[in-house]
Parts: sequence; C-alpha cells; structure tokens
Amino acid sequence: MNTTDISQTAHQLIDTLPISPMDSYILLNELLETCGKRGGLLRRARTCIRRGVETVKQEERSVSFAHACASSLEARSHRRASTLREIRSVLLRMTRQCPDLKNKQVRTICTDDCRRWLDTCFSSPLQWNKGRVILSGVLNHAVRQNWSQQNAASLLPRKFHKEQRIIPLSLHEVTQLLESAQQLYEGACLPACALMLFAGLRPQETRRLTWS
Repeated sequence: MNTTDISQTAHQLIDTLPISPMDSYILLNELLETCGKRGGLLRRARTCIRRGVETVKQEERSVSFAHACASSLEARSHRRASTLREIRSVLLRMTRQCPDLKNKQVRTICTDDCRRWLDTCFSSPLQWNKGRVILSGVLNHAVRQNWSQQNAASLLPRKFHKEQRIIPLSLHEVTQLLESAQQLYEGACLPACALMLFAGLRPQETRRLTWS
C-alpha cells in the first residue's frame, strides 16, 4: 500500500467517526500533549484512555449527596429520635444554603468543597465542628457503600473553640427557681429542675429519664 492509499484510508476512517475531522484532530492532539513527549507515546496514550474510562465509570456509579444523606439516615434509624432530628436539621441547613451540594456526586467531593460549605453555613467554631462531624458521617457512609473513595471532610482539622466559664446560680436564684417550679403545673416540673440544679443534668438528658 503506497502513501496515497494510506492517506485515503485514513481519511475514510476519520469520516466514519461520530465527530468532525477537526474535532478528531483536536482530541487526538490534546491526548498526545497530555501524555507528554517521552518514549512509548502510543502505549501511554492507551493507558490514559483506559484510566480515563475507569474514572468516568466510577463517577457514574456514584450517587448524589442528597441520596447519600437519605441512605445514611436510614442506616442510623436505630439512633435516638433527638439525634436523628439534629442530623436532619444540620443537613437540611447545608443543602438549603449551598444549592450545589444537594446534587453533587459524592465521589467528586473534595476537601475544599467541604470547607466552603461549612464556612457558608456555620459562623461559630462550635457549630462548624458539629457540621463537620455530621458531614463526615455522611461521607463515611458513602465510602462504605463504595460510592466514594475518601471522606474529604475527615481531612479538615477541627476549629479551636474556647469554652466559656459557666457562672453558677446564686442561692437566691436557686430558691426562686424551685419555688416557681413547685407552683407551676402542680409541681410537675420540680423533680426535673432539682435534678438539673443538683446533679448537673442537661435538659436533653433529663427528658430521657423515666420514673423507674
């Protein structure tokens, strides 16, 4: 086969492609430039194509952040109702304030994405750290489901939060509080108030107590 025949055959093959000859040239040129100018150029180009196809397939097997959230909550359905309510509230706040988050494929989420979303949604270090923990929980679930290769949120360091000194109530304030609790609702609030005052229980912990 002479040079003219080879050239005509090449043109015929290019014409059968679903893209224009110009686009074919641009695509091939970009591929060869990406592969570099070292030896084994054809082999390197084939490797780039194969790995690129694998990456695209992995991304297509991924799910949206909204889907990952729903699946993560379902997997944690055994947790306390108050815990699930708090997780839902934080995730809803994030997807509302960051519209691009809801449909973002979890496999494509990077650390910069996580930092930007958390900075947008939470102003205080305490809220930021809580949002990070919940976001990390969703991404951990995505890794376990093979929807993502890494938990990008776990790479973010926690923000420093300085605990504020809690000033205890005075004896007069304690007395007033107990007297008020005894007068309201026939004293139904009194046991809970006494436990919070003298045992240091939080309101959420007190709500979970039963008489037994």
